[in-house]
Amino acid sequence: MRQPDLRLTPVVSRPVEFWGVQVSEIAHPETFIENGAVVLTVGLAFRGDLPGFIEAVRAMARSGAVAIGVGVGYAFDYIPDELIKATADLPLALFEVPREVSFASILAAVQAERTSRAASRERKLLRTLIRLNDAANAGDTVALVRGVAQSLDVTAALIDSDNRIIAHHGDDTLITAAVSLYSGTSKAVSADGVNYLFHKMRTRGTVHRAMAIASRAEFGFIDRVVIRHSAGLADLLLGRPQELAGQRAAVNEAAILAHLGRSGDESALHDLFRVVVDSRGLTRPAVVCTRTRKTMRAIRQALLQRAWEDGRTLFVAEVAPNTTLYLVRGSTSEAEIVKNFQKWHDQVRLGIGAPIPLGALTGHSVDKLIAEARTNPAGYGKPGGHAPQWLFSPTVTAATQGRFMEVEEKLANSAKADELKEAVAAFLFENGNLGAAADRLGIHRHTMRARIGEAEGLLSTDLSHPLTRAELTLVFATRMREFNPPLQ
Repeated sequence: MRQPDLRLTPVVSRPVEFWGVQVSEIAHPETFIENGAVVLTVGLAFRGDLPGFIEAVRAMARSGAVAIGVGVGYAFDYIPDELIKATADLPLALFEVPREVSFASILAAVQAERTSRAASRERKLLRTLIRLNDAANAGDTVALVRGVAQSLDVTAALIDSDNRIIAHHGDDTLITAAVSLYSGTSKAVSADGVNYLFHKMRTRGTVHRAMAIASRAEFGFIDRVVIRHSAGLADLLLGRPQELAGQRAAVNEAAILAHLGRSGDESALHDLFRVVVDSRGLTRPAVVCTRTRKTMRAIRQALLQRAWEDGRTLFVAEVAPNTTLYLVRGSTSEAEIVKNFQKWHDQVRLGIGAPIPLGALTGHSVDKLIAEARTNPAGYGKPGGHAPQWLFSPTVTAATQGRFMEVEEKLANSAKADELKEAVAAFLFENGNLGAAADRLGIHRHTMRARIGEAEGLLSTDLSHPLTRAELTLVFATRMREFNPPLQ
């Protein structure tokens, strides 16, 4: 209608979208009319039969025609008022085609316009794909998601199988809704007038990620192409060495700043931990104590291999010899944690904390878990556990700290103070078993007997007495991270 060369005259104007143009000169065209078509006719089948022409127009409207173009100068010299009035009551646009304008020229103009628009869409698609590729090549996941959202005028988010948001851009409300609607599969859903499209990526072990898109408009073919392409780029980006290198660089930065005693960008540090918190922002700490370093190394290597297969990052820290802190997502159940150590169930003691915000993980809370692990039986772990909470009251803490300092001060009179302290701890945590204590330290039992004898002399106490051992076991367990509990 906007092309002046065609000289088409709107008679009944309506905004319409059409797929193509059809020409009809038969009396009953409704059978052949496609939904969304613009129909061109001169009305030859209705020369002298205006009521029949009006009825045919109504039939074409019922069949899905969106506009009628009437060529004048053949059956009708002009568009009759009766037809205009009838069309006004129909969901149709009506326009006049001059006698000198052929229907073929209209068809050609429509085809040319469609070709031009298709070429424009292709150019836009190409620019979009190049922009997304550039973001992926730069290793920038956030820029990739932002590019998708801005190019398609949608809300976009990259989420994982734990419903954690990796990167997002757009309406936060729609992102929250998308996370709640995601069920672990590729699908399209509609809710509350919003269309959602989820594209699931490859599964690595038990972990996968998905591109989630929300829009109040319907998704077209081009939209789906861009979304599928961006999801593929994100999948490659998150799995390639550059991503791991970026994480490693962030860890190195944190280590350098810690060494210098300076604080860095807390948001960057928080990003490192985002993979170990669940969708609620909670993490779950667990402390594992083993009898030997060899067992601890074996457990750590096995968990590292499993994390690699699952596409996860292992968060561990040796908080004392043979004592390791593990962080897992807050949604991880106690049974799942215990299962990880099932192979070594008779060689480990576990202290499993409750899900907590990352900020609540402190040295004090870790100390409590260490004490809990040391009082739990082998292979056992339960939030709240068996650790007596009164041990951490201010009064008791002050008493145990004072008693521990007394022990250290008396043992300091020996040139082998550290060895004596280590021997006493091993002897206590092995319930007074001299052979087991020697095995724990990797020394001969005669050497262990000599060290215990020397320590008893300096402490003026009898370590074979159960009450003495009970007192010192509590003192050592709650005040010294570097010692582990017995396993038998």
